[in-house]
Amino acid sequence: MTSNQRWCAPEAQPPPRNGFTLIELLVAIAIVAILAGLLLPVLGRAKVSARRVVCVSNLHQIGLALSSYVEDWRYYPAFLSSTGWTTPSSIGKVTWILHLSNYVASPWPVREAMGGEPWAAYSFRPQERPSIFACPGYDGLYSNQPGEALAGPCGSYGYNAYGMLGIWGMPHPPWLGIGFDGWTSTNAGFGLSFIPIPASRVLHPSDMTALGDAVLIDRMNLDSAVLPGVPQRRNYIGLGNLDLNEQVGVTVSGSLAGRVGSNAASLADEERRHNGLWNILSCDGHVESLKLKRLFSTTDLGMMQRWNNDDVAHAELVKFLGF
Repeated sequence: MTSNQRWCAPEAQPPPRNGFTLIELLVAIAIVAILAGLLLPVLGRAKVSARRVVCVSNLHQIGLALSSYVEDWRYYPAFLSSTGWTTPSSIGKVTWILHLSNYVASPWPVREAMGGEPWAAYSFRPQERPSIFACPGYDGLYSNQPGEALAGPCGSYGYNAYGMLGIWGMPHPPWLGIGFDGWTSTNAGFGLSFIPIPASRVLHPSDMTALGDAVLIDRMNLDSAVLPGVPQRRNYIGLGNLDLNEQVGVTVSGSLAGRVGSNAASLADEERRHNGLWNILSCDGHVESLKLKRLFSTTDLGMMQRWNNDDVAHAELVKFLGF
């Protein structure tokens, strides 16, 4: 070793790090937050879309049942039948949905009224309803009026019983839907049984609405009665009517104030069910997803005629809507 050569000890190495620095951790958290912000809306839309697919499948199955019923009987199911309605304890109802019981794998539950007549059992929670009658986007009941009585069974789909107009306060006949062709009195003028519509009355089944996602609130106090003390967000009217008159009634009626919340909020709630789409089954069995405003338009003649079995828009009756 020369005098100019010097021995140098190796440089000391810093100990290895076993974790993140604070800056690295904050950067990682920020990246995760950004990704979550991008993905959550997509996942939410995917969930809604999946629910809509299930709803469409439900309607296809109900459509097969409806087609089989019409083929066998040559009539569409009556919206409501009754052999007696003398007191609240002896109400006997056979709704349109019970007419389809022999044609579906999971029929609606039935209980027996006085006199032995079957009628649709009330079912309040989505998990208690037969799967094909329970849209995943529909929650059930709404009530803020203790002391009211439940007026009908709870499902997800409404029936185009009356066509463009309801049965109160407007000129009739003809009856324009598929569930009502007048009524017969069965018990001292109070028990009513609806006369069914012959299949031949529906001129264009592919262009005629049969049933679909239910109108969430009914404008009429009697028909809007819901289970007292049940705090769910939506009304029961799932096995009620689906028609242009009901929807316009929701929009224009002032009787809903303080009863089921604001009309605007209720309509917005409807639009959120399937990302603004409304699933509709036609009489020929095909299902469409339509925008709410288009489906319930009072100016689109092509859409208006789809409520009516004579395939006519009946624009002259618009002035009666909302009764």
